[in-house]
Amino acid sequence: MKNSLYSNRNIIAIDLKSFFASVECTQRGLDPFTTALVVCDPIRNGAITLAVTPFLKNLGVPSRGRAYDLPKNIKIFKAPPRMSLYIQKSREVLSIYLEYVAKEDIHVYSIDEVFLDVTDYLHMYNMTDYELAQTIINDIKKRTGLTTTAELVQIYYLLKSRWILKLNTFKITLLNGLMMMLKLNYGLSLPYQKCGALGLAWNVI
Repeated sequence: MKNSLYSNRNIIAIDLKSFFASVECTQRGLDPFTTALVVCDPIRNGAITLAVTPFLKNLGVPSRGRAYDLPKNIKIFKAPPRMSLYIQKSREVLSIYLEYVAKEDIHVYSIDEVFLDVTDYLHMYNMTDYELAQTIINDIKKRTGLTTTAELVQIYYLLKSRWILKLNTFKITLLNGLMMMLKLNYGLSLPYQKCGALGLAWNVI
């Protein structure tokens, strides 16, 4: 991450979709988009569900809940959590990121979310940020079986007075991660406000 307040930065935010549940599905040769699976203690009726597949999310099942609240009208497979496996898979995905960008341009937000500063790589790859994001998530899918989502963020300094972040999709976890990234890499801790449909703006004091 280059420490310049006056240069445009192109950031790709990548999220491993329904990570824990998707890992459990791929380990069993199942499609998380057609499989009813939750990650939780299969014995305790009051166990907390740590993750659900996209299939269940589309049915309105929340990622965090109790096993006894799961729908009774469909058969749901309960997979016991395996944190060591999830860490291993996260490392595998991280190694793929490292094939595209240097480690100093990777900001790990959580076990399943990262921010890649691809500003200095677009010319080298002769790609737009969209094309590079698509290439990376396709590579992850091919090599791990995991589905990811990518969000493109452009950070630029406007009139030396405001930071503007344009997001194609607003997500609170993405916002929190970007605020952390700005603080860690640029030394900025800024109040924000919504800027209509364009995104967010920070006042620089």
